[in-house]
Amino acid sequence: MPTQLTVTWAAVYLEVLVVLLVFALGFSALVLRLAVPEDLRRFIRHRWTMTLWIILTVVLALVAVSLVWFLHPCSGASLPRWQETLGGLAITVVLGLTVVFWWAQMKERSRESIIRGLERDCIRNLRRRRGLVEKPLADLIHLGKQGNTGYEKEIVLKAFGGVAASVQDRPRYAGNELVELVQGIEKTLVGGQKIGDFDNFLLAVQVLDDILSPLRTPKLSAAPDMAVALQTLERLGGASLKLGFEQATLIIVQAVAAAAEGPSGDVRLACESLLEIGRSALMDTKRFLVAVAALSRLEALAETRYPLKGEVAANLLGLLAHFWGSGRTARRHGRSVLERMGEHFEPSLQDCMKAAIECQYRTTRFDTADKLIEMLGCVQGVALPH
Repeated sequence: MPTQLTVTWAAVYLEVLVVLLVFALGFSALVLRLAVPEDLRRFIRHRWTMTLWIILTVVLALVAVSLVWFLHPCSGASLPRWQETLGGLAITVVLGLTVVFWWAQMKERSRESIIRGLERDCIRNLRRRRGLVEKPLADLIHLGKQGNTGYEKEIVLKAFGGVAASVQDRPRYAGNELVELVQGIEKTLVGGQKIGDFDNFLLAVQVLDDILSPLRTPKLSAAPDMAVALQTLERLGGASLKLGFEQATLIIVQAVAAAAEGPSGDVRLACESLLEIGRSALMDTKRFLVAVAALSRLEALAETRYPLKGEVAANLLGLLAHFWGSGRTARRHGRSVLERMGEHFEPSLQDCMKAAIECQYRTTRFDTADKLIEMLGCVQGVALPH
């Protein structure tokens, strides 16, 4: 039986271990409060470093027990060689784990590492449960809204892109799993107090375009993800106009039009989005270059659907009506398009105008309906209808 431990050595062992543990706990909490932004603290507390805390505490306890009961100095005899080696190894393990713990703590306190961890969680849960889990995705959206303009929003948008790609790579993807993620892209850019910059808008458009690409199939063209992505592009187009990001809006116009290309594209939704972007460019911000680009894309889409009727004709005529009511030069441009395409409306241009007025009225676009009434009166050469 080993010689009993003396009071002096027992006190030294326990004091060292207790001080080490208290220092690790107290200093970590102090740094967390002073150096880490508020929106990151709750994520750090629940990340994998808590597991490391448990491991470190368990190892400290085991080392304490081994030092006190098995490896303590003998009063009348020397320790065997293997006990000395084991004692040194135990102390080294504790110190090593402490260093690893601090390295992990500092690494985990960066926003980028937390966001990448949440992205991995989303993908891991996707593989395990065959669907996105709400909690990590909601955390990503929260960090995107709270992030500073520029890099902090950029890394969240890239995480959205990675998660979306993993969702759409699954054979079971049905086109209805990315609604919340797509809405999160919009919230990241314009949903918080800090608005995204020009580069953030460009990256968001690229992510949305990548999401739309796999949806251009007969099976998925009418899926909810397609509709939400186009509506998000439409709203981002309006937001970018108000922020003065004209080039970003032009790229958004191209992305919306591209979603309708091919036999499986959603022409109806794309035309509706182009109408809204063009209307906003004309009426809200006077960005005529964007309005002309939207009309050009809308005209090109309409040409693939001759004869013109229904909602495609209503949206084309609606945007032309806004040109009609935006000054003489804009009216001249709208008249030239109308004269070029007038013979392709079925059953006639006037009938399609009347149907477009009712369509815009039903969708509560009253300003567009009023512009159509004005244009119809001019085309018919009679007094404006009431």
